[in-house]
Amino acid sequence: MKNITILILLILCVGCNPSSEKKELKITLEQGFKNPPNQAKARTWWHWISGNISKSGITKDLEAMKQVGIQEAQLFNVHLGFPQGPVKYLSEEW
Repeated sequence: MKNITILILLILCVGCNPSSEKKELKITLEQGFKNPPNQAKARTWWHWISGNISKSGITKDLEAMKQVGIQEAQLFNVHLGFPQGPVKYLSEEW
């Protein structure tokens, strides 16, 4: 009986090596933080206000979003009492 108890304890100790598990977990978390998968990357709302947009401005916004790691933007065209810009909502130019 004593031998079986010792054997069970040895099996449990070998299977429960916390230092290797913590090291693996740390590496996985660290790698995931530095290079997150697409589904974990930041997303944002992107408001185009009253048609005040330009191709140059859109390009600069998208480049800045990419640079800081934004994966996705939900685009909203809104009117908040600002003067109407040069681009009409859903027009060919828009």
